[in-house]
Amino acid sequence: REILRYEIKYPVFAAAEGSSAAPDQLNAGLAEIADDYEQYALEELLTYAKQASAAGDAALPYTFSVDFTIEVCSVNAVSVVFLKTEHAGETHDSHVQLAYNYSPVNDAAYALSDVFSVPSSSYLSSIYEDILAEIATEPAAYYGDYENLVRFFDISTRWYFSEDGMVIFFNPFEIAPYDAGIVEFILPYGNLSDIMKINPLYMG
Repeated sequence: REILRYEIKYPVFAAAEGSSAAPDQLNAGLAEIADDYEQYALEELLTYAKQASAAGDAALPYTFSVDFTIEVCSVNAVSVVFLKTEHAGETHDSHVQLAYNYSPVNDAAYALSDVFSVPSSSYLSSIYEDILAEIATEPAAYYGDYENLVRFFDISTRWYFSEDGMVIFFNPFEIAPYDAGIVEFILPYGNLSDIMKINPLYMG
């Protein structure tokens, strides 16, 4: 009996023709994320599926998939966003987003602090201000204590570069009910340009 079905996708980058840049570190970082997903599927989730099978769970097979989008690929930045979708017998599928942000210049993953030229207290204040202002236009869509929740979750692991701006995201149930899905806030680069070190869209 089939008890688990999974598929994990991730990109592999190649250097542009004539470029001296080597994407080995970028590819290694992405492959590590994919390996972590596969390890979870084949160890933790498979264990749950075996237990469910022994109990006669009609929801089997469990399913687990990871897909990706490349949001930005420029001289200064690469942002890859992964979406994990899991069905393990619950009423709703579980959706969790994860972003990998990479600096071609430094040949390393970006930390959020690498992006800004000001202390964390300054850029976090600006980010929170923009997010809370957007939520305030439709507060009923969020949990009542959304302001505390926005500040509770570590946004240093919940961001990526897009064509339209820096995106801060929250996964289902974090600041709003499941029906809201993955909640994203786009902060236009024009609002942040005076405190950002880089232009993520610069193509050289």
